[in-house]
Amino acid sequence: EGQLLLLDPPHWMKRPEKLRVAALYAPLRAFLARTKPMHPVDKVVAYERVVGTTSTGRLLEKAQFKRLLELASEALRAVGKASDSIVVYSGKQRNSLEMMSFEQQYRLFNSAYLLFGPHGAGMANSLWMQTADCVQRPAVIEFICSTDTSNVRGCYVYQGTQKLIRPQSFWRLFGGAYWVRYYHVWMLRLNDRNGDVASVDEDGFNMS
Repeated sequence: EGQLLLLDPPHWMKRPEKLRVAALYAPLRAFLARTKPMHPVDKVVAYERVVGTTSTGRLLEKAQFKRLLELASEALRAVGKASDSIVVYSGKQRNSLEMMSFEQQYRLFNSAYLLFGPHGAGMANSLWMQTADCVQRPAVIEFICSTDTSNVRGCYVYQGTQKLIRPQSFWRLFGGAYWVRYYHVWMLRLNDRNGDVASVDEDGFNMS
């Protein structure tokens, strides 16, 4: 039987506002290293959060997601890596409406050296990416809300009557995600209407 370990960080421990304590994740990752197989690191995972996949906002247009895949393929070829290593992830099994099991998701993300996509539940799987040395750590590129996306659902909250931008990131939720190199790219306003869809700063994505 396993054991559940509850960590209670000391109250004097300094941390930025709302940044989770990184030490909370070390026991989980150590447990996984002992109990789960480590897979060959040979994949790029593109989190597909486009129109029609979810109803919680922060969506991309399918056409732009396709362009991002093309940009990623070009970047991989430029450094001598196989562009066919890109796996599109939506949470569902390929050519099926059935959700992937935990084991399937773990295997996919544990084998990823790069993950990119909009902030959303799928990006939480970066927790399963392997740890390497400081030079070879896997990388995450997360598209996050900006002041330009104040009309996009999922990018703002209300406190009373005040509308506040909500730039959520798993870098913060994972206490800095010390096991990966983490990059943020702004999401931008697609148009002036309120809605679920934003765009991504493609120049920023290219630089990452």
